[in-house]
Amino acid sequence: MHSCESKILIGCDEAGKGPVLGPMVIAAVRAPQDALPATVGDSKAIPHDKRQSIATELRQIKCVTTTVEQVTTDRIDLSDTNLNVLVVQSQARAVERLLSGSESVLIDASDVKTERVVTRFQQHIRGNIDSRKITALHKADQTEAIVGAASIMAKVHREDVMAKLAKKYAEWGPIGSGYPNDPQTRSFLTRYVRATNELPACARGSWSTAEDILTQVRQSTLSEF
Repeated sequence: MHSCESKILIGCDEAGKGPVLGPMVIAAVRAPQDALPATVGDSKAIPHDKRQSIATELRQIKCVTTTVEQVTTDRIDLSDTNLNVLVVQSQARAVERLLSGSESVLIDASDVKTERVVTRFQQHIRGNIDSRKITALHKADQTEAIVGAASIMAKVHREDVMAKLAKKYAEWGPIGSGYPNDPQTRSFLTRYVRATNELPACARGSWSTAEDILTQVRQSTLSEF
């Protein structure tokens, strides 16, 4: 049984800040603090099938509202991008879609300085919100249920996107998780570049992993002639 009578909070978190493949996803969840399933928490510590189940449950609770902001690889690759600022901008856009003005907002801090996150958040959100109602915390998905819920929604959405990309690029083999240290991801990029002499559209071309693989494959191709 979920209670819809308690204090209303909005939590916000991201998934996919570090991968070389796929978008970054920011999710916001608005809910009474006692309405969330007891199983919510840091999405990285929850098995895939359980995450999917919790996300489905969250969508079915009548007093819980969720929204997702997707940041494309093209936007991430722009030369003026500061990733920490981009995260906060996207968090502000996600939260403002749920905000009525009375909620307290908890954000997973993407910057080492939490006060800078709060300042940037206020600068980018449209509408008035008292800074005293905004809290930015490091690893908030591990300590705050509302942020844990947002973490799960963001990760599930990104996993769904990655599953679609895996089908789209199946000709070049498995794409893996999209993270730079994933051998499947690196092998996929290498195969794709060898076949096409360019990076796939789903890759973050400004990431050193993508740049290095592109350079290495092109150099090895030239040495064959």
